[in-house]
Amino acid sequence: LCLACMATAGFGFVGCGENQNSIIPPSNESLYFQKIADKEEYRVVGLGNVSDLDIVIPATYKGLPVTEIGDNAFHETQVNGDGRYFRTDYITSVTIPDGVTSIGRDAFYECSSLTEIVIPDSVTSIGGSAFSGCSSLMEIVIPDSVTSIGWSAYDGCSSLTGIVIPDSVTSIGGSAFSG
Repeated sequence: LCLACMATAGFGFVGCGENQNSIIPPSNESLYFQKIADKEEYRVVGLGNVSDLDIVIPATYKGLPVTEIGDNAFHETQVNGDGRYFRTDYITSVTIPDGVTSIGRDAFYECSSLTEIVIPDSVTSIGGSAFSGCSSLMEIVIPDSVTSIGWSAYDGCSSLTGIVIPDSVTSIGGSAFSG
């Protein structure tokens, strides 16, 4: 196994050609994407070259739909596909396109400046600790499409002033809204 193909920080494999688990390295792009194995879809797995405070995730990448926000995608301190550390604690808002169905575990963990997140009606699951530590997040609007909210999903969101949980939610993990 070549060094370029070794797993990196939960991001799959880098530099392995058309490997289904390869991360598509951005050149001047603001986000990293990974093709989902056995599907004609992509997931967002991290930040590329971006300095914007407001992140808008595109509905498509290379002509295919973006359907997931991967585990740890915007985690406060991450190692990107190039092996460099980056911080995401400056991000203030994220717009997720219609068509995304899941928000992964720790996806926005410790994004402490995040004040606004727009979750579309296509999302059905919010992973464990997805927004944990987003201490500036003031309001959460969970769409009617969501059926599960993972453990500690909104733990430590100390600025929350309101939340509405729709009837469609059938599973809420422990400590989902603690702190």
